[in-house]
Amino acid sequence: MFYAYLYVDPITFEPFYVGKGQGDRALSHFEYGVIGNPHFERRLKKMLKEQKVPFIQKISCSTEKEAFNLERGLIKLIGRADLKRGPLLNLTDGGEGPAGRKSSEKVKKRMRENNPANYHPEKKSSVIKAIDISTGVSFIVRNRKKFAEEHDIPYTSIGWALQHNKLYDKRWKFEYVERRVMGV
Repeated sequence: MFYAYLYVDPITFEPFYVGKGQGDRALSHFEYGVIGNPHFERRLKKMLKEQKVPFIQKISCSTEKEAFNLERGLIKLIGRADLKRGPLLNLTDGGEGPAGRKSSEKVKKRMRENNPANYHPEKKSSVIKAIDISTGVSFIVRNRKKFAEEHDIPYTSIGWALQHNKLYDKRWKFEYVERRVMGV
């Protein structure tokens, strides 16, 4: 299934990036960043360093062409910052991305080494406890993404709930068991 997605600031609720993808593409920026867009990279690194996790809004499309068209339409509607027409950090009008591009392992390794997630101390290296308030059952979570998929929770909502010490969906409570800075 293809989709267009928006990265939204969790404090101001202002969108700051629009993309098109399928599968885990919308989350890949946490692992690999955005090649060729230093403005988005800096914004994401800064947010993660401040332990702010952006909201990611996905809009499903039936075809890739429809997703590209939606991406272009959203960018045009919201406006690009570099053209002084809006808040988006996109550097193009969209619709021209490398559909289905496969990167070599060497390129993936380089992207991981330079990714913005390395500036986020809780990313993947922290162990958390998830408590289902409705049943009282708790889980030790080492892989947030997998846990989110298994329990139908938006991945970014776990970080938000941890950051703000809030319940997610009036059901889930998350707390740190162990916090480590990556590479330490």
